[in-house]
Parts: sequence; C-alpha cells; structure tokens
Amino acid sequence: ISNRKTRLNDKDNEDESLKIHLLENIVIAENGRSKGIPLAESLTELFSEEKKMIEFSQELLLKKSSTESDYSNLKIEFDKINSRFEQVNQILHDFKDHEEAVQNLMRKKDEFTNIKGTVADLIDVPSEYETALSAVLESKISAIVYNGDISQVLSFQKDNARCILIPKQGKLNEKKETLPEKKGIIGYLADLVKYDDNYKEVIDYLLKDTILVDNFENAQVVKESCSSQVVTLDGNVIDNYKTISCGKLRKDTILRLSRKREKESLQNENIKYKSLIDVQNKYLEEIKKEI
Repeated sequence: ISNRKTRLNDKDNEDESLKIHLLENIVIAENGRSKGIPLAESLTELFSEEKKMIEFSQELLLKKSSTESDYSNLKIEFDKINSRFEQVNQILHDFKDHEEAVQNLMRKKDEFTNIKGTVADLIDVPSEYETALSAVLESKISAIVYNGDISQVLSFQKDNARCILIPKQGKLNEKKETLPEKKGIIGYLADLVKYDDNYKEVIDYLLKDTILVDNFENAQVVKESCSSQVVTLDGNVIDNYKTISCGKLRKDTILRLSRKREKESLQNENIKYKSLIDVQNKYLEEIKKEI
C-alpha cells in the first residue's frame, strides 16, 4: 500500500489511468485490512487485477501500433496510386502519347469545334487485343476524327507537321464477308472493341474487313479462304494483297490504346484504398478510446 501511495504521489507520473488504478488498489487493500482479510489474500487479489490490466493495456497498445502501421502503409500506397493517376490523366489530357502535330491540333479542340478526338479516344479495347488493334491501325491510332467543315484546320496545318483526318461520316460500299469457318478465328476485330455508336462508320472504315486470328499459322489458312485482312494476337498482319506486316510495335503505339484502361484501373484502386484507409482510421479511433 505504501509503495502504491508513493507511485500515486509521484509528480512525474502524468498517466491518469494508472493513477486511478493505483488509487483503487489502495482502497481495496485498506478495506480488506479493516475487515480483517489476511494481507496475503488482499495482495494476491491486487496483483491479479493489476496483471490483467497491464496485459489488457499492452494488448491495446500492440493493436494500436499494428493499426497505425497498416494505416501508414495504406496511405503510402494510396499516395503512389493517386500520383500515378494524376500523371496518366495529364498524359491523356495533353495527348502526350501522340505525335507533336496531333498534340498541337488537339490543343485547338475548343477553337476547332468540328474536331471530335483521336481514334484512340473513341475505342475501348480489351488488353488481350491491344497489340492486334495497334498493328492494324498503326499511325491511324492518332488520326483525328472530324465532322463538317475543316477549312480552319487545314489552314492551321499548313505550318505544322502532317496528320491524318478521318470524317465522322464517309462512304462505305463494301459489305462485310461472312466469317469463314476456320480454326483459330476469334472474330471480326470491329465486333471485339467497344465504341460510341455515333462513330460506327469510322470504326467500320478502319476495322470492318479485319479478322482476328489466334496465330500466324491459322491466319495463313484463313487468308486463303477469304478476301478480308487478317491479324494475329501478336500483331502480324496479312492484308488483302497478302502483304505481311510484322515485327515489334513501337511502345507508344500500344500505349495510346492502353492509357484509358490504366486510368480506369487506377481510379478503381484509388477508391478501394481510400475505403480501406477510412476503415483503418475508424478502428484506430476506437482503440484510442479504449486506451
């Protein structure tokens, strides 16, 4: 009891919860002594309660430390994702994956209202078909779609590098062939991408007669049975004249298609981590209240 009174009166001890606990211990021991309860029994009860409280406090402190660590790690990851999201968003906004001529013209989009965007802006493609689509479109990935009069655009382009302009509505007389029944055919590429129906004619112009096949061996067989252009998943193209386009694609060509998907993925990750951080923060506040 004397020992606990000394600790209770210690001016350096500012832990209020410990002071309350010591005071309770003193009261219990003195009450026990006044009632004739053996000192050993009182001390045993005191030590048992004190041990439980210490263990409980240590458990809470460990939980607090662990939760703070988890919160910190989540926050670091969230900041990384958010930073990358802002970076990708800026690249898309400034058309950094495209040639300088396209960047210069797209900066005038508000002035040249007939400009609708690049082909890459208009198409959403599953990741497994990105290489094939990039191989088929090549430079036309950066082509700019327009609608109506573009005389102002042509005047602006006189002093700039060349770029491709595709009308939103053109003339297409060709009808799509019936898909051959051959091994390895995945489908017409135009049917495997997503786009706004307002731009169907543009997509048909670019992809209407292109069949996607799993590999080059099967592509050769398919080409023998149809007049359509054929492309493989890894980007080998056999055109209508059987000219073969092959080799490694430029990285920025594929990036023009994948950026939007990356942005969407980062946005979803951003939301997920924000939710996890909120949960950890609430849990941490609950632990602090218990302590």
